[in-house]
Amino acid sequence: FNQMRQFHHREPGLPFALLINPNTFIEMIVDFIHLHPATVQLVFKLAGSLRTVLITDAVSAAGLPDGEYVLGDLKITVKNGVSRLSESGALAGSTLTMDNAVKNVIKAGSGLLEALTMASYTPSKSIEALTREKIGYLKPGYKADLIILDEKLNVKKTIINGELVYEG
Repeated sequence: FNQMRQFHHREPGLPFALLINPNTFIEMIVDFIHLHPATVQLVFKLAGSLRTVLITDAVSAAGLPDGEYVLGDLKITVKNGVSRLSESGALAGSTLTMDNAVKNVIKAGSGLLEALTMASYTPSKSIEALTREKIGYLKPGYKADLIILDEKLNVKKTIINGELVYEG
């Protein structure tokens, strides 16, 4: 929805067209900065978990304290967890992590299974549709990239290509 023409009842525009097209995937940055919780609910209700992809648009400052950072050649300022271009104040990516995206979409009304689907299965299907890469399943011949969460949805382990790369 960011940088897209706003919805109008006579010219609904791209967001509406994507929402009603069953052959599209909808990506959402669920940090409640890019999208209001009601917008998150609307997208989830119209597109469902099998068409909705949680993304972070995270910059290198994700998980780091507020301060000054760079995004390519641009200076960014992170204040209260919000990443903005230092010069113009425009949003510059996000500091959202995927575990927090899952927590946020649940706060917006999604169930746990649907939230995890939007963070894992559906993104793998959207990538597979473009690349034909074997991802999205835990079975021979597929990439073994996964995370292990605790009961509070905090990341406990990260496995990439079958190798443990993080344990917290």
